[in-house]
Amino acid sequence: MNDVKQIAGLTPLRGVAALLVMLMHYQLFIAPLVPVGTTHLFDKLYLMVDLFFVLSGFIMYHVYGGLFATGINKAKFTKFARARFARIYPLHLATLLYLVALAMVCRQFGVTIDGFAGFLFNYEAVPYQLIMLQGIGPFHEALWNTPSWSISTEWWTYMVFPLFMFCLFKFAGWLRLVFVLVIVVAYFWIMFELQPAFWAARWEELGIPDSIPYPVGTIDVITGSAFLRCLCGFVLGLLTYEVYVRDLFKPLFASGWLFALSWLLLLVGWHFDWIYDPIAVSVFAIIILSLSFNSSGLIAFFSHKSFQFLGDISYSLYLVHMPILLSFIVYRKAMYYPDVAESSFGVGYTFSMTHAWLGLFVFLVLTIAISSLSYRYIEQPARKMLK
Repeated sequence: MNDVKQIAGLTPLRGVAALLVMLMHYQLFIAPLVPVGTTHLFDKLYLMVDLFFVLSGFIMYHVYGGLFATGINKAKFTKFARARFARIYPLHLATLLYLVALAMVCRQFGVTIDGFAGFLFNYEAVPYQLIMLQGIGPFHEALWNTPSWSISTEWWTYMVFPLFMFCLFKFAGWLRLVFVLVIVVAYFWIMFELQPAFWAARWEELGIPDSIPYPVGTIDVITGSAFLRCLCGFVLGLLTYEVYVRDLFKPLFASGWLFALSWLLLLVGWHFDWIYDPIAVSVFAIIILSLSFNSSGLIAFFSHKSFQFLGDISYSLYLVHMPILLSFIVYRKAMYYPDVAESSFGVGYTFSMTHAWLGLFVFLVLTIAISSLSYRYIEQPARKMLK
């Protein structure tokens, strides 16, 4: 496993996706960066999580696929599960403990945190967080460190990954077609059945009036059926790797033009809300293949040390940024607005556009700095120790 050659272009892609998730959460929880109604682009950045799912399936096949080609046994599974646990759990636990400590400090000093932040600090959800069930459990919100819902769904996807790999090697071509059909059906089931039901229950739990519409016709579910959402993207990543390993359409995918056109399609489609989520996820597969087939222009661009660095710390960026945002929300409420009743998604005040963008710059710099430290002093040491 350790001798598998790294696909260089995919590391920076993780960093870009993590930054876009951070941008979405800042826009949603701190301050709008553009006038309301100007674009749907920020609203659609939740799909960066699905890019992570597809990328995860692709990389798991690349790194561990051969391990389970001839079957599954206890030694193989234990080696794989230990490596994945060492990769994802230590930082998840560290960020969870930080937020629990933050909530306890607020309680100790009589700081009333209501609204969205207060809703997230739900002590009943802590056991689910500890056993990686936060994205599958009974809650209608991703509690505590909200991005960790996807980490929990990925963990359980890892648990069935060896079975998927064994089946792919055992039953050959026809099973791939079955996987494609199941993915398509599952995505549309999420869009038109599971997602509206999830958001209706979420609206009721958050106490949001029915007069405020919730989104429908997306794959944006983050608890319960979120596992199915993750599984669809992950299996699509496995199938994408099958295209890569067979060099199918390599000259086409290696073109930098296809990579650029893919992003253009996504950005324009998201801006006008013209593109269905499952189609967008399929475009992610094209982007991954474009980078994996090593287009010289793309690799030269993404090989810059700044992109590689962001890719290396991408997991820290993903898990650290929300505790930073929640710390700011708590601090702002406690120090400046203790008597202002918060709504479900924030208090009744706004920043100017200038202050919003300045705040974004500070947020990005601070998160990158803290993430580099957590990568160096939490992620890497814990991974070495646990593996």
